Amino acid sequence: MRRTGRAFTLLELLLAIAVTSVLAATVYASLMVATRTRAKALESVGQGRSLGLAFDLIRMDLESAMPPTGTLAGAFIGEDGRVDTVTFTTANAQLPTDDRLSDLINVRLGLLEDTDNEASLMLVREVTVNLLSPTTQEPRVQVLARGLSGWDVSYSDGSDWLDDWDSTQHEDTL
Repeated sequence: MRRTGRAFTLLELLLAIAVTSVLAATVYASLMVATRTRAKALESVGQGRSLGLAFDLIRMDLESAMPPTGTLAGAFIGEDGRVDTVTFTTANAQLPTDDRLSDLINVRLGLLEDTDNEASLMLVREVTVNLLSPTTQEPRVQVLARGLSGWDVSYSDGSDWLDDWDSTQHEDTL
């Protein structure tokens, strides 16, 4: 019986390992570039997306604002100043039902200095849930957006744009 010497030589094995290593390095580099690109894209879109969600919540609050008359509905007040604020009562609670006593809440929208970055401001929604409490309730602060430089709110009375609004001075209209 004769054996034929069919096997890989050391040179062939080294060449196969080298080619596999080059292919693996190329795939790894491509995946790293794709991962970095995805992270940068998500970072740039994320800020706009969070601001969009914040303004959706504000829009829902304003659409559900209660007429400024009655026991539970207070005045709709928009103050112009270094930082504009808007205070009103809304039926858009956006809180878990076990955290609130009714669907009516008092909302104050405004800017505060960002505790993480003192050079920027954050848009906050301060929510008071128990409007009939015999004691003063501390509002719950929800950060809607960070990294803002300002926020300016204007109000239309139907013919002019105003910098501030007090519904008690405008026949209790929103």
